[in-house]
Amino acid sequence: MSAHHSKATATCGKSDTSRRKQKPISLSAFHAQLEKAKIRALKIKASSSPATAPPPAPISVLTAPPAQAAVPSPNATVKSNKESKQCSTQVKSLPNGYTKIDKMPIGNGTTKSKAVTTDSLRGARRGQVYCSQRVRSCPRLPTPTRDVPHELKTVDRMTSSDFRHDFAAHLENMRTWQKDQDHMRFFQLAMQENRHLFAGKTILNLTCGTGTLALMAARAGAKTVFAVDHSQVTDYARLVVQANKMQHIVKVMHGRVEDVKLPQRVDGIVCNWMGQCLLYESELLQLIVARDRWLKPDGFILPDLGALYLLAGAEQLLKNERCNWWLDVYGFNMNAMRRYALAEPRFVRTKGEHLLTLAHKVLSLDLRTAAREDFQIDREFRLKVQKEGYCECFVLYFDVSFSRAHLPLKLSCNPCLKTPLKSLWHQTLLFVEQPFIMRTSSIYTGHLTFRPWPNLQRMKIDIELVGSTADGMQRKPLVRKSWHLTSRFQTVEEVAQCQDLLN
Repeated sequence: MSAHHSKATATCGKSDTSRRKQKPISLSAFHAQLEKAKIRALKIKASSSPATAPPPAPISVLTAPPAQAAVPSPNATVKSNKESKQCSTQVKSLPNGYTKIDKMPIGNGTTKSKAVTTDSLRGARRGQVYCSQRVRSCPRLPTPTRDVPHELKTVDRMTSSDFRHDFAAHLENMRTWQKDQDHMRFFQLAMQENRHLFAGKTILNLTCGTGTLALMAARAGAKTVFAVDHSQVTDYARLVVQANKMQHIVKVMHGRVEDVKLPQRVDGIVCNWMGQCLLYESELLQLIVARDRWLKPDGFILPDLGALYLLAGAEQLLKNERCNWWLDVYGFNMNAMRRYALAEPRFVRTKGEHLLTLAHKVLSLDLRTAAREDFQIDREFRLKVQKEGYCECFVLYFDVSFSRAHLPLKLSCNPCLKTPLKSLWHQTLLFVEQPFIMRTSSIYTGHLTFRPWPNLQRMKIDIELVGSTADGMQRKPLVRKSWHLTSRFQTVEEVAQCQDLLN
């Protein structure tokens, strides 16, 4: 019994001694043993299971450089054993101390990309997987053939830059200019009620657009209608005329008035010549040339009378929205932008309740005898106050009419008139620098200068306003300011010229 006990004791003591003499293993040595175990397990599994399909492409896994020696945890051992059952591993060394491991997924048959570049490894986190699925390429779809009528090939080649200079050729602008527009109803009524002026006559439709007014003239009884326009919209006009079977009456011609040659003189000219505040970007110069070249002495122009009016308004909310908003933008002073806003006239729709004075006519045109010099305004005006309030702006609007009409007919942009139809032209607002109060007991006189600079595409407006009492005693001037009408951005020098000289 004692011998057996001593033998067991010796055996146990030997086992404890050998366990105590075992040296700790480093982390790198542990990983090496782990990789050998993985490879050995995969070899056994590969020999026991037949190969059914070629192995998929590997997935690249990035691991960080080995750290200091530490005792591996049991969880790490279990995780490594799970990974050893799923993939085979190949270790490759990369720059900067990183290691690239190519894994071979087993069982699902999907293919993974093996490409892992050095650039994609920079700044990588430990244990982050870099993989990209191989995208299946799709066949290129053939470009559909463009079936463009030969009449529209010129318009089809136009770009956005071309439409900016020839906006009449843009389809959306054609719709906007005709759909529910007040001026279209004006021309329609004028031709229907005055058919005696069109029956059997030769008519020129200047700036014809899509040819709507030319077709109206043909329907009113015109024998021949020449539809002329310098825009590429004439390509559409020819198609419209053919679709209405009026090509034997309506002759569409492309070009400017100076270049087009008509075979005969005409009995009347129909033209939508009006622009903002009547003159700006209008077709008045083209109309005067066409009148002198082709209109018969007893011919007519539709419309032939125009008038421009000036009054004062109290558009405080609109001024705050368009100009004064720039004074404080997210805590920044942007008064430089406000100076630009005050130098530019605004085309907006105003309401009659915001008007302070009665309208004063500053221009009257009769196109049957008008010359180029008549388009310049240089005259005195007087504003009669009908409602007291702070004046924030001057307002310009115009009227046109047809003197040969059987019944009086007028097209007006008066803000006090209410109509369900739309208008291409709004009122022109000229905002002042500092508002001033206008009283019914005072008289306000001033001087207006409105001239082309050098043509109707660029114009300059100057206004000087002085207030006086009813007995004629003058006060100090209230406004001395300029505005520029131009299609481009104004220079710093031009903006400086437009500031109120009294402030």
